[in-house]
Amino acid sequence: RDMIIYSGGTLKTSFPESAELVSTLPGMDRKTVNLKKAMDDDPGHNLPVGLNDRLVVRNMPKDKGPVFGHATLSGEVLFPGQYPITKGERLLSVIERAGGYTAPAYPRGAVFTKERLRKIQQSIFDEVAACIEREHLAKNKHKDATQRLLEQIKTFKCAGRIQVSVTGLDVQRDKGFDIELEDGDTFHVPPLSDAVRIAGAVRKPGLYEHDGQSAYRDYVKAAGGYGSIADEASVFVVKADGGTRY
Repeated sequence: RDMIIYSGGTLKTSFPESAELVSTLPGMDRKTVNLKKAMDDDPGHNLPVGLNDRLVVRNMPKDKGPVFGHATLSGEVLFPGQYPITKGERLLSVIERAGGYTAPAYPRGAVFTKERLRKIQQSIFDEVAACIEREHLAKNKHKDATQRLLEQIKTFKCAGRIQVSVTGLDVQRDKGFDIELEDGDTFHVPPLSDAVRIAGAVRKPGLYEHDGQSAYRDYVKAAGGYGSIADEASVFVVKADGGTRY
């Protein structure tokens, strides 16, 4: 660590995970050290050095560039914005760089999207629309209803959302969802909501107060009950994390 400090620190293009400490003593002993851990005074990496020892710091490999792309954090993080990311960088690293969550944050409801996944989803929807237009409309069966469905599909924009299981405000404890980032990824953290949205075939769709005790049937009742065309056997609940319960 002292050698790094005395030399003015490492460059942005330096590879911090693997440097080589070469001894000038007989035998030319070589040790691999992690510079990040050395700077944190980890005794396994902040090794003692002898006279004329050399510390060889390599440049970042091309596939781990200095800047690989950008990820955007928004909502209830301390410093929302667009962050440059390096190859292999993971989500928790950027959340920590953004200062972590704010007090009103509800990480369980976070929305994580990937541009690559969005493009795949949109391609699938476009293929479905083309199939409907080619097969169903050509047969002239239920043409009006099919045309309406086709128009809805064509205007639908996929989000590319990935369900993540965030347990709470402690960033370090959520290693289970520490996903590797790609250029264009977004992570939005909403504030804690006190409402439940009821949609579909009920008499009074809308937002209703969440009391922490009611079941979904209670909210259906609050919304005036099922409508005449409701399929009660197919009711489902979309949780805040994007997961679905039937």
